[in-house]
Amino acid sequence: MSSRVAPSTSNEGVVCVVDPSGAKSPSSSKAGSSESVRVVVRVRPLNSREKSAGSDVILKVSGKTLTQETKGKGKDKTFTFDSVLDEQSDQQAVYEATAKPVLQKVLEGINGCVFAYGLTGSGKTYTVLGTDEAPGLVQRVGADLFSAVSERQAGSKVLFNVQGSFVEIYQEKVFDLMGNKTQVLQVREDPITGVFVEGCKWIQLQTPQQLLSLVSAASSRRTVGGTAMNAESSRSHALLTLSVTQQEPEDTTGITVKRSLFTLVDLAGSERQGDTGATGQRLKEGSQINQSLSALGNVVSALTKAPNTHVPYRDSKLTRLLQHSLGGSAVTCMIANVSAAAVSAEETSATLRFADRAKHIQNRPKKNEDPRLALLRENRLLRARVSELEAALKGCSCGAGRGCTCGGASGCSCGAASKLGPPLGDMSATHDNGSGSGDSEWTCPNCRDKGTQKKGV
Repeated sequence: MSSRVAPSTSNEGVVCVVDPSGAKSPSSSKAGSSESVRVVVRVRPLNSREKSAGSDVILKVSGKTLTQETKGKGKDKTFTFDSVLDEQSDQQAVYEATAKPVLQKVLEGINGCVFAYGLTGSGKTYTVLGTDEAPGLVQRVGADLFSAVSERQAGSKVLFNVQGSFVEIYQEKVFDLMGNKTQVLQVREDPITGVFVEGCKWIQLQTPQQLLSLVSAASSRRTVGGTAMNAESSRSHALLTLSVTQQEPEDTTGITVKRSLFTLVDLAGSERQGDTGATGQRLKEGSQINQSLSALGNVVSALTKAPNTHVPYRDSKLTRLLQHSLGGSAVTCMIANVSAAAVSAEETSATLRFADRAKHIQNRPKKNEDPRLALLRENRLLRARVSELEAALKGCSCGAGRGCTCGGASGCSCGAASKLGPPLGDMSATHDNGSGSGDSEWTCPNCRDKGTQKKGV
């Protein structure tokens, strides 16, 4: 599958994540109504470590409700979310509950974000990236994205340009997984485009296979390390961003350009040193991960408080780059990955409390398009309507009305005496014809034909 490509609006060193407010951006339309961050909980089955420990299952799913049992150590805790997926839910079910509806908004020109949160080893990377046997969100987004691009291009002749970037945040430093891995990139803010990663490399994408190649190459360079809880623990936050630009082919002004971003985030998992057995570098990494996730928690807490509460986006690189997705202009879905095992009860409880707060965050999604585009659409509709009315009112077959050459307009051979306008108001020398009927004679100033206008007509 291939796609026609619109003129590129970005290459290297451009926006990775846009400003949430859009107040200063001339390419953002007026914000729409507010909507809550969508929160979906995914419960994974017990792994071999939990089974060997003889752990009980303490999570019960009933529709959109999840109950965490305490086994007589207190009152059971019950939570309600937008969706709860139990241990039997497959990757397709997760995609349909999370990324699929977000992708539809991205194709409308609205920024979208899906991020996976949870304890280390809770299944975040499996959910986002999947495996060859069980493709994750990325693979399914790619397939549907390029399928939609082909359909829309065939139907409306719109030009699409799709690009991708992949960065990681490791120990509060940003690295480009598609570029020079040793170079630390800076997070900047532009008064027009908002927050971006300076020097971030974008790769042109035209097929799902090209996207998978990008993800495979980037994932192989991501920082991972083994702990007692996870043999392949992600030691960094990974952000895959897809830029989707749409433009009408005849547009030479850029007015019709719509550019939206879809960000898929695989967060490093929270961890306790006593459980992971981390020492040395792994311990340092875990400390940085927890600190970053704590900053994320502070942002979520601030966003659910009273209006005008200061939101500490600048406390970490992660919250800075997620600024548009949390309380901003994007459509956002959070996937809370949890374990059903009793041995992870404390961490699961913390994740569920975080998710319960996140569902109260209000975003104001809006289309990223030139404000003049709405005026252009209105102008086109008005022109089309005027043409319809003119064709209906003019009495000639060629539709030209006054001055037509087909002779169809009643009155004179040149068509100037059509029934449009004031009754023969542009004719010369109208006067009583002397018949006593009150009728008037006229002479066409164009072809000099003569005629009679009945009284009262």
